[in-house]
Amino acid sequence: MLEDVECLDVLLGRFAYRYELLDEAECFVRAKSFAEDVIEFPQGMFEDFDAEDWRIFERMKGRIRSYSTYEDTALVFPLAIKEHIDHFIVREAAAQVACETEKVSKASFYFMEDKPFRQYVYRAYPERMIDLAFTHYPSQVEEIFKTGILLRGEALRRAYHTGAPSDQLYRYIPAL
Repeated sequence: MLEDVECLDVLLGRFAYRYELLDEAECFVRAKSFAEDVIEFPQGMFEDFDAEDWRIFERMKGRIRSYSTYEDTALVFPLAIKEHIDHFIVREAAAQVACETEKVSKASFYFMEDKPFRQYVYRAYPERMIDLAFTHYPSQVEEIFKTGILLRGEALRRAYHTGAPSDQLYRYIPAL
């Protein structure tokens, strides 16, 4: 939490955002299976859910549905790269709520990475991202992250023919 707040203060400005603790059981404590990868993490998808995961999923949908009623609000969700179970729960809850509330939602839904929504490519600052991550999230970063962040910015620069490292963001656009 302290890592999140410190980083968000730098990125958005103090008091310019809302941060909540949701008090859900941490996925590590729930003993999810670990991926066999350079970086260990608890993975899972719907087929891995137990009864508690489904209850968390429904609670998350309720929270997101409530947030969707806020005007002038951007809701940004992770895309569960490599299926981190906690990210997966949030992403899928958000996707379902975005579809269910598309006619009445006042907030905008954004998903980072590869969802099939309207895409925005923007100038990235990989060195700044690395600095922020390693400064504010020391418990969550590993040296290999630096390589991934640098390579991603460069790969997207080449893919989109931009003059600088790039990243992308996707926005959910309700059907008309």
